[in-house]
Amino acid sequence: MKKKVWKSALAAAAAAVMFLGSAGSVYAGVSTKQDPSSMTLEDLFMSLLGGDDELEYESLEEFVPEGDVVALDDLNISVTVPEYEGIEQSDENVYIYTMSEGSIPYVIIGEYDFDGDLEDFSDAFTNYMARNYRDLDVDTVQEGLSLGGKDFTKVVYNYGISGYNCSDTRLFTELMGKIYMFGAKEVPEIGYTIPSGFLDSVAASAAGLAGGYSDYARHVDSTHSLGSSLMQAATMDENGAVPDTESSDAGNLVGAGAVVGGIASLHNKEEEKVEEEEVKFTEDMADYDGAWIMFEDGFKIYLPSDWTQFDITDQLAEQGVLYLAGDASGSPYVKVAYLESGDIDSIETLKESLEEAGFSVDKVYNFNGIRGIVYGSTEQQISGVMFFHPDTTDYLFSVVGYPADKETNLVASVICSLSPTE
Repeated sequence: MKKKVWKSALAAAAAAVMFLGSAGSVYAGVSTKQDPSSMTLEDLFMSLLGGDDELEYESLEEFVPEGDVVALDDLNISVTVPEYEGIEQSDENVYIYTMSEGSIPYVIIGEYDFDGDLEDFSDAFTNYMARNYRDLDVDTVQEGLSLGGKDFTKVVYNYGISGYNCSDTRLFTELMGKIYMFGAKEVPEIGYTIPSGFLDSVAASAAGLAGGYSDYARHVDSTHSLGSSLMQAATMDENGAVPDTESSDAGNLVGAGAVVGGIASLHNKEEEKVEEEEVKFTEDMADYDGAWIMFEDGFKIYLPSDWTQFDITDQLAEQGVLYLAGDASGSPYVKVAYLESGDIDSIETLKESLEEAGFSVDKVYNFNGIRGIVYGSTEQQISGVMFFHPDTTDYLFSVVGYPADKETNLVASVICSLSPTE
């Protein structure tokens, strides 16, 4: 192994890469509309915000759910979610955010062991709400509501939050010997509402988990969350683990001078003046024996030469993944992906977009002549750099690695090695 030699600029950049992100949850991006590789960032953001379209369901008695099937592993059920801004588990409940992650409006799902029927549980839950909200008003009680072949009791509560009236709808049903609660918390007077029919749709889709863990592509539990924080290109898979590949032991070893095909023709790009920190990388700064991987789009990265290059499956290709390599065990690994940039046409707007999307974002860096934004998630143990195509702002690239923590500087070294091929 080569001796680790860190110069001051590289050390600062590496520290930023490894320790980014401390406030709130950051989720892996999930598109609920179409494949990110065929979308602009603007299209993706708008699709996940929901736009002006409302979901209408004339009849949920013979309901056919549409959307992403999500396994709620700790609750032992799956639900189908039409569109969402984020899904997480907290305090044993699952929250589905429809407008902004971590805030109203949201759908809440809970599981309860209860010795009694739905009416008894509804009464007990109302007593619980009354203890927590002194101004609680029970607006609606409806029993025998049928959704998706299941009987529900519906209760609508109203109470004050920060000077506004909160509308809190709860649906209770019996499933697999337990009581499940599906709720929607909204503030209609300021437009903080979930799409019409959304709660009924999610509740109607609820079903016991079938098969094994691998039978579900999306999972939420105490350690795994989902969200639309950005695009698949900016993240690992939603579980923060090595993406599914054709084979983890049949790939080729990373080799010196390997070239990955390009995605863009050359265009003129206007130079912008933004304060940045310069990083100069040399091979002796990495504590591994490496090889340069060349990309026809004008950049290269320095990876451990004993890593395995994984096959790019059709699913990964649809997500814009160009290259995937890592240790034969699947961790650590690095993914390179791309996306059309849409209206994001400068480093500043890219930085703003990443911040708005919920990532922990550092300053602008000039990595050996390529200007990019370092972003990451401590919770997911990922770090990455996002940058424009060297010759055009029409495309964005990301180099993202897992794991990225203070126990290893390998991912930081890879990110800092980003360099032009010329």
